[in-house]
Amino acid sequence: MSNESFEFSTKSIIVPVDIDGEAYELREASGEAAVRYQNSQFEHTQLGPEGKPISLRGMANSEPLLVSLCLFKDEKPVPLKTITSWPAKLQRKLAAKIKEISELDVVADMKTLIKQRDDLNKQIEQLEKEGDPAKNELEDTTIG
Repeated sequence: MSNESFEFSTKSIIVPVDIDGEAYELREASGEAAVRYQNSQFEHTQLGPEGKPISLRGMANSEPLLVSLCLFKDEKPVPLKTITSWPAKLQRKLAAKIKEISELDVVADMKTLIKQRDDLNKQIEQLEKEGDPAKNELEDTTIG
C-alpha cells in the first residue's frame, strides 16, 4: 500500500463571464449540482436488454440545467428559463466550461486506461495467488 497523501480544497473555481455586457460568475459544480446533472442524464437514458443505451429522449435538457445550477448573477443562480432563452451555442460553451472546471464527463486518455487495466490485472493476480474466497464460493455451489 502506498503512503501517498492527498490535498484538497473546498474552494470552488469561479470564472468571470460577460454576457451582453453584464457580469456573471460561472462556478464549479457543487456536489449537489453535479448529482442533479448526472441524474438528469440517467433519467433521460433508456437502456435496452443488453444494458446499452437505445434512447436519449430529453437528454438535451441536462446541459441547460447544469448551466442554471452553476451560473450566478448578483450571487443568485440564473433561472433555467433564462438559460433556455439564450442561443444554443452560448449554452453549449457555458456547459463545456462548467464540465471542464468541475471535471464532469471526463474522458480517460489511453495512458490512464492502460494504467487502470494494469492495476486491475495486478489485483486479479494477487487474488489468484491468495485464493479468492468469492471464487471458491461459486465453485462450491456448482452442480455437476
